[in-house]
Amino acid sequence: MTTKETASRLYDLCQQGQFKTAHNELYSNDATSTERNMQGEIETVTGMDAIK
Repeated sequence: MTTKETASRLYDLCQQGQFKTAHNELYSNDATSTERNMQGEIETVTGMDAIK
């Protein structure tokens, strides 16, 4: 799947509110997410179980 096809599929799924399907279909099992937590600290998690 090309980057353009992946982006289009992600956009379509999100427009339909199908966020779990997007995660299951398009994200790698070892994906990494970096975000600020409730205390404002930067937190990084790895793996779909941690991201969900």
